[in-house]
Amino acid sequence: MSVAVVDCAVEIRRSPEDVFECWEGEWIAGDPMLIDYLAYDRPKSWRSVGRSRGLLVASEGRVDPTPEGARLTLHVELAPQGRLRLIAPLLGRIMRGRERQNLAAIKGRLETNGGGQQ
Repeated sequence: MSVAVVDCAVEIRRSPEDVFECWEGEWIAGDPMLIDYLAYDRPKSWRSVGRSRGLLVASEGRVDPTPEGARLTLHVELAPQGRLRLIAPLLGRIMRGRERQNLAAIKGRLETNGGGQQ
């Protein structure tokens, strides 16, 4: 499994606390998405909104400690625009499948590398 690759990522704005507030990424060629972080409490939680020509994505994430390690909770809302609205149910299934793959790959790396530290 591999983590989804962002073809291009460009920092737009950084906060005084040295946190990315806004950046642009391109997952689908020709349809860049502008991502704004609305809230960021590293490493516990975040909220963001992504906007592209064809899609509006609102997401929240939270990491909570557990006796076994940590639990990641994600909530993502997709609002397809234009022609993408016609395939909204299919888009949701595709995105869920990709996220499962991404999370499994991230988990594998963290477990293999002892939390990502080398």
